[in-house]
Amino acid sequence: MRAQRLAVRWYAREVPGPRPPRVERAYGRAIRAWSRALERPGPGAELAHLRLGTLLWSERDGEGAAEQLEEALLEGLAGDDAAKAQVVLGDLAFEAGDVAGAAPYYDEAVAAGGPMADYARYKRAWCAYDLDDVEAAAADAVVLAQGDGAIADEARRDLARFVAFTPDADVAVWLGRACGADAACLDAGWADVGRLRD
Repeated sequence: MRAQRLAVRWYAREVPGPRPPRVERAYGRAIRAWSRALERPGPGAELAHLRLGTLLWSERDGEGAAEQLEEALLEGLAGDDAAKAQVVLGDLAFEAGDVAGAAPYYDEAVAAGGPMADYARYKRAWCAYDLDDVEAAAADAVVLAQGDGAIADEARRDLARFVAFTPDADVAVWLGRACGADAACLDAGWADVGRLRD
């Protein structure tokens, strides 16, 4: 599986432009290897479907990726791997413009918890907002804004976007839930709302 590791490392770097022929060949070998592995029934088929699905996704073959990831879930994929598959399926639906179809995948990934939960909650908030459910979008953004790091800052900015055109009293409630007594957070939230309203 050296070919797969090389291909995944290259993809993770997100280098612009075409991939070198060596990397293209590595992707091809990895896809063929996982496809051959699935020809032999046995334990671990769900992981083979997952690996093949993620490779196809990285190759921008959304239909093939969705088929493999759905099969992985049907084969009993569980835990963090299942959450990863749910997130990719949600992303595929979201990118295709099927926001309503993406939301249930993100719901499953959030319910599973684990390392994909915050990202899934973030995407679920945007699904809710795109479906005109400001309440659900804001609720997810508040949960994320109460966390740490870059996702908290991004969630606070998104919360401002979600509630900017609701009455000021509602904005105050949502920002209060997200920021608590943190005056800097509240000031930044109101500044974001002000920019959006201008």
